[in-house]
Amino acid sequence: MSLRSIEPGKGLWHFPGGTLLKGETIHGAMRRVALEETGLEIGDCKLLGPMEFYKPENPFYHVVSFAYQVNSWSGQLRGSEQGEKIRFFREIPETMIEEQKNLIHEHQLL
Repeated sequence: MSLRSIEPGKGLWHFPGGTLLKGETIHGAMRRVALEETGLEIGDCKLLGPMEFYKPENPFYHVVSFAYQVNSWSGQLRGSEQGEKIRFFREIPETMIEEQKNLIHEHQLL
């Protein structure tokens, strides 16, 4: 997870994510965003499902994201301008985006 450096969710731990570009597949976007935001090239992964965000303070108001469980990767872990601090967790951090926290509970990931 990375610690958000920008809004929405500034100061909260979150799963790195991004926008699907025109002509890009969902799987391709996941790999691109992971590399851009974490420095890691993704290997084996599993689609967990969608997450919906309905916060009125979010400038996009209704966002749908696809969550993946990544089982293998390569590269050197690093943050980005969206989240400079980045790390792996064994327990859910208290200050985390609520929808993502719910996904961890739902899929019993930690």
